[in-house]
Amino acid sequence: MPPRLVKRWHERLGLPAALDEAFEAAVLEAKIDAAWGWADAVADGSLGREELMRLADAVYKVDDTGRYKKVFEKLEVNSTDGKAAAGMDKSELNLALKAGAFEEAEVTKEQYRAACRAAPVLTLSTGHEDNPFYNQRMFTGKFVEAWFAKLGLPLVPREASCLDIFCA
Repeated sequence: MPPRLVKRWHERLGLPAALDEAFEAAVLEAKIDAAWGWADAVADGSLGREELMRLADAVYKVDDTGRYKKVFEKLEVNSTDGKAAAGMDKSELNLALKAGAFEEAEVTKEQYRAACRAAPVLTLSTGHEDNPFYNQRMFTGKFVEAWFAKLGLPLVPREASCLDIFCA
């Protein structure tokens, strides 16, 4: 059931606001976990340079030259020599990526979760970048919620079935 409908039912039933807050926190945690599961392609418990770049390519327009800066800055990634991505402009970061300055970059699951939780609440769009009127949805949330929507992830992971062994 969509979160807005759950909230409406809570209001109709007269349930306390603390329950809504707990529900919203649980939904955010599920979105953080889902986006992490997609991003951690190697399943080694951390996001390396290639995984971070893959995430940026998936959630931002390919012709957006600042897409890597957006991801590296939000997740507070530092280069091999300790320089923060947040302190670089987008062209400087792109050159540093090409030069291998972020080869050793790594974001642990704890760092990722902390960055997602600490992010400010913004008004975000999940619309199609090429046509802003095509399936555009504006909502208020954290950046990980926009990533979750753009990646088209399920809130609850699909249960494994006996037929999965034939699809592997």
